[in-house]
Amino acid sequence: MFGLWLSKMKMMKAYVSGDLPAAMKYAQKCLAKNNRDVGALWTIAECYRLQENYEKAIVYGEEAFSVDPKHMDTLQLLTELHFDRGDYQYAHEYALKVVSLAKEIDLELQPYSSKIKENLSSSKLMPVLTSSTAQSIGEGQKTEKAWIVWAMEFITWYESTHKKI
Repeated sequence: MFGLWLSKMKMMKAYVSGDLPAAMKYAQKCLAKNNRDVGALWTIAECYRLQENYEKAIVYGEEAFSVDPKHMDTLQLLTELHFDRGDYQYAHEYALKVVSLAKEIDLELQPYSSKIKENLSSSKLMPVLTSSTAQSIGEGQKTEKAWIVWAMEFITWYESTHKKI
């Protein structure tokens, strides 16, 4: 048990310091002890994403999702990966899961819904997460809420430009 905890601590330290090979090495050690370790699976997926190896990132991200379909970081990662690859249908599916989970855990999103509709009604351009969006959300939980607001904007954009006939 202590060995797993130590590997997790080393994995997180390596990831935070930007030592991706070490983070992946320790994540693999965690998986050797528990092949359903969502944190380790996410870490490997994120490291592959940062190295622009999107295929492997998706494989590990999907594995993390299969273990815990409510792991917000994994949902965000999979949305980003598919979005960056231009797979907007898959990005849309994961963005819906992000927003659904945010509502389930009762993040306060209502104030942003009307602003999103207002911003997107005049434009058919795809939403981009910007620092101004993040700043408009406020200090508390800025990053997570900014990301979820982006997901809501993306869903609105996708559904308005990909209407089913």
